Amino acid sequence: METEQADRAASSGPVLEPPVFRPEDQRYHYGNYDMYYGYRCSGRGSAEVSDPRLGHMKREWFEGKDCLDIGCNTGQITLAIARHFNPQSIVGIDIDHKLVRIANKNLFRQQIPAVTPDGRAFPSSFTSMAPFSLLSSKIRSSRAASRVTSTPQPFPNNISFSQENYVPQSEPDVEAVDQQYDVILALSLTKWIHLNWGDAGLRRTFRKMFRQLRPGGRLLLEPQSFASYTKKKKLTPAIYQNYHTIEFQPSQFQAYLMSGEVGFTKHRFLGVPQHKAEGFRRPLHLYMKSKTSDYGSRGGGESSGKVGDQESVGGWRRRGRKE
Repeated sequence: METEQADRAASSGPVLEPPVFRPEDQRYHYGNYDMYYGYRCSGRGSAEVSDPRLGHMKREWFEGKDCLDIGCNTGQITLAIARHFNPQSIVGIDIDHKLVRIANKNLFRQQIPAVTPDGRAFPSSFTSMAPFSLLSSKIRSSRAASRVTSTPQPFPNNISFSQENYVPQSEPDVEAVDQQYDVILALSLTKWIHLNWGDAGLRRTFRKMFRQLRPGGRLLLEPQSFASYTKKKKLTPAIYQNYHTIEFQPSQFQAYLMSGEVGFTKHRFLGVPQHKAEGFRRPLHLYMKSKTSDYGSRGGGESSGKVGDQESVGGWRRRGRKE
């Protein structure tokens, strides 16, 4: 009798324990880690020169262009592009207002001279004093003026940060966006959108990115592997539920982005920037919108009619059609 009961218990499979959700984990359920660049880059405060992803980017993609960095965190990549690649403008957005405040402080620190006019060392504590808000207001006014006149502005007048949830909540939200940018960066972002808003939220986000790009625009995408989702699945009950309903795998992103549902016509794999931590070795992809692209009925409206119908052209992957 005991043997039969044991056999039935074994055949029914393991008994799963209910997940435990720790309140302290919910603080970072958007991936909004305030020490992210401390882990990602070597050398405190030196992310702009030590982040290996920058070595896979070209100045010509950004120079004189309007750019958007989604999920900018504390702004180190955004700052580096603004300073060294000379965009017309770059906006860094993040869902966490605390990270945006740190990004603005980092911007302010990069404008403080190393020494005062009389040769004395500039006090590092200055960034926490009242003049921070005064100078920030002056910078914002200068940026606003440059946008009105469309006059190219040097760093730091070509950069701004703001708090925003980029993920569209409905299809009308996707349809409502205008063409605003020449380059959009989505670096180490897809996992957090996927876990918090599921397949539908990520698909809407991809379509919004495409619609916000001007003809000939570029999307720089750094997706995380699905294996990395597992250890984050218990951050919140909503994430746990979304994790178990995900069907849209990262391996399918390229085919979707280049399908008629979205509309990108070219893809280029840029490589995997090296890092001492294996978890930060993530592939970088570049997607391009046709120079003659229009919105179309759903995304680009320039579909070949087949998902992933592409051909290789000089390192690029191109949809099977003439542009």
